[in-house]
Amino acid sequence: MSIVPAWLPAHRLLVLASGGFELLGALGLAWPATRRLAGWWLIALTIAVTPANVYMLQHAELFPAVPYWALVVRLPLQAALIGCIAYAAFGRSERSRRL
Repeated sequence: MSIVPAWLPAHRLLVLASGGFELLGALGLAWPATRRLAGWWLIALTIAVTPANVYMLQHAELFPAVPYWALVVRLPLQAALIGCIAYAAFGRSERSRRL
């Protein structure tokens, strides 16, 4: 909860909700009928939680247990994560979708 930016309300609720939404999106990727929607859902969720990563980088002194380099790397990893989600949701061939 400490990584949620101070300007957002209800930190605990936001963390629990984002975790639940993440699990729903992951489950949605498992079924072809919901895969595309789940992909868009997870991409939107990843973008929505990015301010927490920016906040951590801007206030690195509040997170002494996390190396600064890890905070810097987290931001481009968000883009890589979106790419992985897109591949899982939209990038599979027809043959692999039938499996």
